[in-house]
Amino acid sequence: MRERGPIEGSDDQTTRMARINLANDNNADYYIAIHADGVDNYTSSGSHVIYPNTNDSSLSANCSELAKDILSLYNIVAVESESPKIDVRGLQVLSTTNKTDRKVLVELGFVTTPKDARKLYPNVSVISQQLYNGLLTNIEKSF
Repeated sequence: MRERGPIEGSDDQTTRMARINLANDNNADYYIAIHADGVDNYTSSGSHVIYPNTNDSSLSANCSELAKDILSLYNIVAVESESPKIDVRGLQVLSTTNKTDRKVLVELGFVTTPKDARKLYPNVSVISQQLYNGLLTNIEKSF
């Protein structure tokens, strides 16, 4: 449950839509959702970035490039070989409702897997800096 910021509450369809509306209302150039995967088997491992599945070649190129830039500097949890990935699940934050030109969902690793969790928790500051640097790389290329 999020308890700070402009949008409080559990991660659900309503709060995701509120975050999308916030980005749309402010004509955001970037929308980066940051998550950690979770599964019951405790053996899955790896990080990846997902970008929208779209027929708009410009949007696809912008989002794919952002995903690559973020991944190029992230080294806390090993990046899956097939990443970045096209959204095949129809994730709400990457949908056409989100009008942002550069949007991705970053999965930092598996918080439910001891191997990944041991790397994620003590490195929050390093992760923040790496994601920030990846974003700066993309901004420098794009603007």
